[in-house]
Amino acid sequence: MCNRRSRLARTALAALGIASIATLMDLTGCGRRSEPPPTQPARRAAPRHEKWREPPSLVKDLPRGARAKLAENGFVVLGDRPSYSIGNYMDLSPNFITSDSILYVFGCLFRGGLHQYEKEHLAPATDRLTKAGLEAAEADYRQRRSQQNLDEPARRNLLFFAVAAELLGHTAPAEVAADAKALARNVREADTRGYYPDEDYTVYKVRGDYASDPALASHFQATKWLSRQILPIIPGASDTPAEADTKLRQAALLGLLLQRHQGLRKEWEYLYDELGFFIGTPDSVTPPELAQVADRLLPSRYDVGKRPALGQASALQTLRNEFAHDTYAPSAIFPIPQDSSGQAPSKYVQFLGERYIVDGQVMQETCEPYVRDRYVPTVLEIAATVLHSDRGLQHLRDEMQEYPALKKQLTMLRREFGNVGAKSYASVYEGWIGALREIVHPDDPRLPDFMQNEAWEDKSLNTALASWAQLRHDFILYAKQPMIPECMGMEALVEPVPGFYARMEELAKQLADRDFVGMSEFAVLCNNLQRGAQQQLAGKPFREWELDAEYHFYIGKFGQWLLKHFEPHVGPEQPCVVADVCTNSATEQVLHAATGPLHPILVVATSKIHGETLYRGFVMSYHEFRLGNSQRLTDEEWQRLVAKRKHYQHRPDWTASFLYPERH
Repeated sequence: MCNRRSRLARTALAALGIASIATLMDLTGCGRRSEPPPTQPARRAAPRHEKWREPPSLVKDLPRGARAKLAENGFVVLGDRPSYSIGNYMDLSPNFITSDSILYVFGCLFRGGLHQYEKEHLAPATDRLTKAGLEAAEADYRQRRSQQNLDEPARRNLLFFAVAAELLGHTAPAEVAADAKALARNVREADTRGYYPDEDYTVYKVRGDYASDPALASHFQATKWLSRQILPIIPGASDTPAEADTKLRQAALLGLLLQRHQGLRKEWEYLYDELGFFIGTPDSVTPPELAQVADRLLPSRYDVGKRPALGQASALQTLRNEFAHDTYAPSAIFPIPQDSSGQAPSKYVQFLGERYIVDGQVMQETCEPYVRDRYVPTVLEIAATVLHSDRGLQHLRDEMQEYPALKKQLTMLRREFGNVGAKSYASVYEGWIGALREIVHPDDPRLPDFMQNEAWEDKSLNTALASWAQLRHDFILYAKQPMIPECMGMEALVEPVPGFYARMEELAKQLADRDFVGMSEFAVLCNNLQRGAQQQLAGKPFREWELDAEYHFYIGKFGQWLLKHFEPHVGPEQPCVVADVCTNSATEQVLHAATGPLHPILVVATSKIHGETLYRGFVMSYHEFRLGNSQRLTDEEWQRLVAKRKHYQHRPDWTASFLYPERH
């Protein structure tokens, strides 16, 4: 490896203006012995950069360390030159259209589209659902006041909807008004934290895009409330028998409310289906599922009379015996802190249900109790398992040595989830994950030389995780969190990952069907980029004017195309966003994933017309950090840290392979 690097360095000296090969060898690490990673396939040598289309002054103006990385890898990301607008493609020539730019545009369009879709559809539906539930629960409670063991569950259902009503600015019924106001106050303040069966109110802190819109802020907290409340079927160690019985009866009555009140059922089914399209199914039993089992196994009219069958212990035992079967899967993710494993129920009902995400399960199952003494995961576990990244697995070697059980868990999770989104997907969330797999696995021997080394694998990992951070940010309300610019001429280069563009086109078309602004144009962009990438891989001349008569200029003048078709949806978007993705119950540490500013990338590739050419583009930046005391950052708080340049310390160590400077 060292000898190969030395030969490459010598061929690049004249073009890069580096006077001393010893200096270059020091910068590239060739003075030290380096063993190739055991899981990595052999890579082709980096290209020989002998001819440059760029004036020599532009190369010489680069810092020496940046020139060294360019010589070693065929590309470099300038980490000390932040940008906050993708529109800066206007200033680059010739263009390198990166997967980062496509993911960034998609993320901006999706975020804006989801924000508008919530305001026009989901938030009004949640409001209607709350009103219908409150009306139905109030009538139900008044009918059950004289029923043995059903009066208190009915009152709790009334209180459940009354809290949501308070959060949305409506008036709670007199019977539960005082309790509803107190609970709503806890939700709004979002600063107290308890172990199950108490609630962790810190998760109700309004964050993401919801913090900037008062109407959506109340929607955020009300939807969280309607989704999170846990009604155990199979009790945990912290559930007292009497309380568990009351909550199971409460869940059964919720199921009956949905069966018998058409308006309530209509709004619930609408939200259930819409959230399913965006992020998938709940990670818990739904009230209708419980009601169906009760209708099948309990006596007819089991909720009728002064001593109803549902009020008897035998009925509850019948339900628990049924749900104890393996037919009913336990919840994969538990969203409330526990003081020890097993304190919480394994199977439970939630009204709307927090949505299952595969990365949440991976994070949960790579810590206690699955991996002894490991209390907070990293995001590399997502890369190594769900994205099936060998490079991500390699970066976890030290962790696997420190925690021997981690290797076994990663092997199992990689086998179980390594194909998520690979061929088909059930939600936008899963489809987005599938698109990121294409970035991590561009396995094609025809790839340009600068994409055939470990540094590019790290850059691709950075791209995927930065986009994943955007994904988690946009779905922060619904995902179930585990506790634990004009160019000169027509010359351009497209990152040749056609499978990725195909995935993004398919996602964009589905979102265009729901009137997400800009997604139709974005689908056209991805279709053309896919065809252009296929042409590049086939070694054919790249004639962008043959792709699409209407959009013929967008390849060479990508910045103009972006500004024309996506402003204001992309131009003013702040690229720095943050999401809390996992919480540890014992240490109160909260793992955050964030995106920082955009950064220039320079790559060397062969042009059919001009030979070896220096192309310029942008990449996203990924950051990861932990905060104590259950602190959860908003976008605004993270952006203030970025403005003070305090974000550099949160870059993962492995980004040093492609970033210059490596540290700040």
